[in-house]
Parts: sequence; structure tokens; C-alpha cells
Amino acid sequence: IKANGVNTAAAEALLLTAETAFSTGNYMLAETLANEALEKAYELQEETQSFPTHLLVLVLGSVIIIAISLFLVRRVRGGKVDVEEVLKGYPWLRSDQQEVIRFLAEKKDGIFESDLRQAFDIPKSSMWRLIKRLEDEDIVTVTQLRGQNYIKLKKQKR
Repeated sequence: IKANGVNTAAAEALLLTAETAFSTGNYMLAETLANEALEKAYELQEETQSFPTHLLVLVLGSVIIIAISLFLVRRVRGGKVDVEEVLKGYPWLRSDQQEVIRFLAEKKDGIFESDLRQAFDIPKSSMWRLIKRLEDEDIVTVTQLRGQNYIKLKKQKR
């Protein structure tokens, strides 16, 4: 116990008294004092080892609040895509492709291909080819959602 950094002075004093009682022949008192010294040593060890739970709760709560705050800030800031920056990086895109990119930028979370087709009044196969070209250029991502193509503008690396 002493090697673990526990201050055992009170327990040592009781033990010294127990040894004195033992040497004088008072065995009952010596046993009682020795047991008290042992209990005192265990109490002191528990006091130094017990971590304050209120401090633990405070630290964990702070970590959780910081993590949630960072997540929300990233989500709000990360949702913006600079359309002109995207278009500047791909000068060879046709005007209809550029218009689709601008439209997708307005729809931050993405849009179904069918809704995109209706907005631009383009046939299904033509819209699919247009989206496929944008996907090949790594400008959009296409995901299957409820059996339909869900189109989302990728965040461009700077």
C-alpha cells in the first residue's frame, strides 16, 4: 500500500501501538489494534484510488458537447459547394451540363433523377447520359435510393 503512494502514517501508528501491546502480553488489545491498523490502511487506499465521479461526468459531458458541436458546424459549413469553382475546373462542359450542376448546387441534399428530368424537360435516356458524363468527370455521385437514381453534387477538393 505504501508503495502505491498512500499516506499510511495513521495505520502505522496503530500498528506500532499493537506491537507494544503484544510485547507487554496484552494479546487481545494487540489483535484489535492490528485489525484497526489494517482497516485504516484499506480505507486510505480506497480514498486515494477512488476517482471523483463528478469529475468523470464533467469530462465525458464536455467531450460529448464538443463532438456534437464540431459535427453540426461541419455539417452546416460543409454543405456549400462553390458552383463557379466547379465549373471553372471543367471548362469543356456543355451548357446543359452546367445548368444541371447549378440546379444541383441549389438542392444541397441532392435530387432524384426523375425530378431533375421534369425540371429540365429532358427525355429519360438523354438525362441518364448527361448524369453519366458528370459522374465520369467525378462531379456528381449517383446512388440507388428506393429503386431510383439519387443525384448529389460532390464537394470539390481544393
